[in-house]
Amino acid sequence: MKKHIKSYIDTEMKRYFEGRDLVKSKRDEWKDFQRKSEDLFSEYVSAVQDNGYKHWLYMDSTKENKLSDFDHKYITLFFGLDSTGLYKLDNEDRPKIDHQGGCALHISQLVTGDVSVLFYPFQSDLYKANEDSLLYGIYSSPNRVSQQKLDFFVKLLFSYARGTSYGRNIDVLDRLRIRWMKIRHWRYGRGKSGLIKSLLDAALQLAGLVKPTS
Repeated sequence: MKKHIKSYIDTEMKRYFEGRDLVKSKRDEWKDFQRKSEDLFSEYVSAVQDNGYKHWLYMDSTKENKLSDFDHKYITLFFGLDSTGLYKLDNEDRPKIDHQGGCALHISQLVTGDVSVLFYPFQSDLYKANEDSLLYGIYSSPNRVSQQKLDFFVKLLFSYARGTSYGRNIDVLDRLRIRWMKIRHWRYGRGKSGLIKSLLDAALQLAGLVKPTS
């Protein structure tokens, strides 16, 4: 074998495996990130319950025994089902009450080790938002999502919940926050080609697997 070919292969393969090691290091960061997120989200869930609004806010995340293996990593903060106070539009003999649900903040880790942040609106049979979801951002690793950002995401969720609920009790701050969310989603949507499209598609597919429905 020619010396320059052997040298070239050695250099290129080292770079290849360095990339794999980098992804592994990002995946290893998720466990601490999830615990940090769970601690914060739990405070919000507890505050909702302590103030008498039980069964309104929930949290779901990768189970502890799955954090070190090959399962998908995610954490979700979401609202429970809420009756709209009307019957569904169907032909059943016994009409059913219409409920809105599905409003959620969903954070998940992609195969690349990147972290996607998505928001889902309230939806019901009688009332639907203009969008199925909003992609707020894709961060290069769990460590790029600070505690301050997590706290801001929760505030965005509450604004988005009011903005997509049939109640729509929103103020100027809510409007500004929702507009900001849509601008960020538009920025990602503009260039739906190549790697960005792959990451976006992966984020939506993975989120669809675990997004709460109640």
